[in-house]
Amino acid sequence: MTDVAVITVRGDVHVPLVDIHLKRRFIVLDALKLLEDSTCLSVLVSPNSGTKVIYDGIDLSNVKSVWFRKPAFPESSSIPLDIEYRDYAADALERLFYLLYGALRKNVLWISDYYAIQRANDKGWQLEVAKDVGFNIPTTLFTSDSLEAANFITTHRNVIMKPLSSVRIIGDTQPQTMFAVMVQSSKMPRLDTLHVSPLIFQKAIDVAFEIRCTVVGDQVFAAKVVHSKDNKAENNIRDWRIGHFDNNLEITDYDNDMPQDIKNKCIAHVKYLDLHFGAIDMIVDKNNQYWFIENNPNGQWGFIERYTGQLIGKAVADLLQ
Repeated sequence: MTDVAVITVRGDVHVPLVDIHLKRRFIVLDALKLLEDSTCLSVLVSPNSGTKVIYDGIDLSNVKSVWFRKPAFPESSSIPLDIEYRDYAADALERLFYLLYGALRKNVLWISDYYAIQRANDKGWQLEVAKDVGFNIPTTLFTSDSLEAANFITTHRNVIMKPLSSVRIIGDTQPQTMFAVMVQSSKMPRLDTLHVSPLIFQKAIDVAFEIRCTVVGDQVFAAKVVHSKDNKAENNIRDWRIGHFDNNLEITDYDNDMPQDIKNKCIAHVKYLDLHFGAIDMIVDKNNQYWFIENNPNGQWGFIERYTGQLIGKAVADLLQ
């Protein structure tokens, strides 16, 4: 019997960080494995016995908790059928896998519920909730209107410009990631393509440092994040994720320095979104004020544990158990 199901891909680096603390049997549900002849998925809905799920020959009726991580789905080009049937088959496989998200909900704890995650990805709603629970939030504009954007930049002078989409750009050689960039009214960016490629514009905060707060249930793991190139005049990028690429990222444990009321607000924000997990990005300004930026409802945290030694994986395991 299996007690815990993990929805992700084989090789997910987060799984070993949780597995080492799990005392219950678990199974990884990987949509990519459905292309293998030996791995099948069935969902049986009966008026007499309810819903039954069988994955890779294993009855999942005893699953008590589900950890929703990062599933990936077969691309049509990988389907072993004639080309005219591939798009249909890829969509059918994805729709079959989606049935898991409803079939495994009854009396089961999800970290976190798939449908709650989809709602929580609304960044505008996240900011409203953050204000409601007591966070400082920067004035933010989501727009496809170049005139509105130009007016926002002129009004606030120093503005952060962010991508609204998480889809990577396919270049000539490899996919490219868009980062947040500082823009100024004295050097207005091109805005003529906003009508087809909307962006986020946010009033810039005078940053001292940034914080990634990982919330698991009622536990908060705070980490201080510094991209060591941020303060150089020639670097106008205010996105610490770039530190993963240029090896100039410093992440340290900030748990003992984080005020308890800020931790409580983080927990409240995650619960308000009906989640059990959240990776919250915050800014601490030069006046030691805390600002909410966003909540990643299914964000990465393995790199935080590796840098700080914080037992985030254990917290996930404990909650699953």
